[in-house]
Amino acid sequence: LYFILQKLKREVEKEMTKYYTLTQASELLHLNPITLSEKIKLGELEAFRTGRKYLISEEQINKFLENNKIA
Repeated sequence: LYFILQKLKREVEKEMTKYYTLTQASELLHLNPITLSEKIKLGELEAFRTGRKYLISEEQINKFLENNKIA
């Protein structure tokens, strides 16, 4: 039962992922929205397209930061 509850908890946490618009993500990353849009088109940052807008998950923002970390 414990393992089932832990699995269910992980599933719920995945569904509760926070998403940011292109503008919000660009403010968080201190990048111009056009630059961020280009990075999405180049595949450097994953995003979902809903109509004419991009939605970027918090997880993808964290991956982007990790991949672009300066040593």
